[in-house]
Amino acid sequence: MEDNSISKKWFVAIVTPNTERACAARLMTIHPNVEAYVPVQVEMRRWQSKKSLQQVERVLCPCYLFVRCTERERKDIKSDKTCSFILHFMKDRSRHDSFGNSMFAEVPDRQMLAFIRMVEDQREVVLAKRIFSRGTKVRVIHGTLKGVEGVLIRNAKSDSQVISVRIDHVGFASMTICPDEVEIIE
Repeated sequence: MEDNSISKKWFVAIVTPNTERACAARLMTIHPNVEAYVPVQVEMRRWQSKKSLQQVERVLCPCYLFVRCTERERKDIKSDKTCSFILHFMKDRSRHDSFGNSMFAEVPDRQMLAFIRMVEDQREVVLAKRIFSRGTKVRVIHGTLKGVEGVLIRNAKSDSQVISVRIDHVGFASMTICPDEVEIIE
């Protein structure tokens, strides 16, 4: 059986906006045994002030730095004062340790390697937000509506979806909401 403290895993570090590449380079300099990956895509952009197209690099996952290391190395990075550019590591709210604390999110190797291959293929990669199917029970997790529970009643083609809240004896109240603002409830 594999010892989790010595096997390398992909973790997701959260860094400040527009510093992803610099953070990756700095992390690998400070901790040479750690691998850091920032998915970058080259695209053509035209600004209103300029007539010509310009080639720019766009970070696909803003504020995310994918870090391949052991659990021990992850703890060392987080406690290392020279790595303060890493704000925190993403947690997986669906997994808990023996004390009931959320565990750190781990991206399986096969998913990460497939993602890296897709980015390196140089075709456009589009990251889809969570898409829920009609009838999915959800709870709002951000903003002034935090804690409100409802049911998804319509899948929209845009970045937002419609959530409905039942009001007994009256009917339903519905509103458009971003999928990032809700979580699935059982």
